[in-house]
Amino acid sequence: MSTENASIQLNPHTPSSVVVESNELQEQSDQVERIEPAVASHGTSQNAEEEEFQIKKRKKTSDVWDDFEVVMVKGVNKAMCTFCSRHFALIKSGTTTSYKRHLKNCVQRKLKLKKSRL
Repeated sequence: MSTENASIQLNPHTPSSVVVESNELQEQSDQVERIEPAVASHGTSQNAEEEEFQIKKRKKTSDVWDDFEVVMVKGVNKAMCTFCSRHFALIKSGTTTSYKRHLKNCVQRKLKLKKSRL
C-alpha cells in the first residue's frame, strides 16, 4: 500500500476498495476547498463591477406619461395629472391602465382640449 494509506488503520475485514474510495473522497473534498475561495474572490470582484455600472432605467413608452408627472408626496412617489393635479399611486408593476381611465374622464383635460381645437 502507499504512504497515504499507511495513516489509515486497516481492518482485516475491510476490503481494500473501500479504503481507495475513502481516499478518493478525501481528495475530492480537498479540491472543493481549493475551488471555493477562488469563487468567493471572483464574486467580490463582480460586486465591484456592478457598483461601477448602474442599471439604466427603461424609458417610459406609454402616451399617458405626456399628461402625468411623477411627484413626491409625503415621501412617496405619486403620479400627478397635469390637467387637474389629482394624485395617483405609482404602481410597481408599471401598469398605466388607471391613468388612461382617468384621462378619458378628466373634465379639465376635456375642457383644455376643446379650447385648443377652437
